[in-house]
Amino acid sequence: MRSSWSVYVIETDITDVPRFKGTELNKPAVYIGSTSRTIEERFNQQKDSNHKLSMKKSNGIPIKLLDEFQAKSIPSSELANDIERLIWFKLKTSGNYIMVQDKYAPSMQNRTDYLDDYPNYGD
Repeated sequence: MRSSWSVYVIETDITDVPRFKGTELNKPAVYIGSTSRTIEERFNQQKDSNHKLSMKKSNGIPIKLLDEFQAKSIPSSELANDIERLIWFKLKTSGNYIMVQDKYAPSMQNRTDYLDDYPNYGD
């Protein structure tokens, strides 16, 4: 079991992502995630050309980490998911970003109860 988790935000290039065709790309596109690795390890893994090509097709190509939205040393995966969802909501409602997770808050596998009322996939 990992001792801590982190939440990160990556700016992505969504130019070639089919579901964003026709979207005016006048704002940075961002992907929010959580990890038990270091944020840098996770970012490098996502930049790796062999890493889950299907993820790149739906989320875009990672460009850079947005350090101002990082949260580190989170004691549990559930709390990390809550923070991930809060950051998603704040960035989405700011109007300053194109959200790669555009409709649904980031969810956690096998989790059904959340502290917020943000939309979840399958609701």
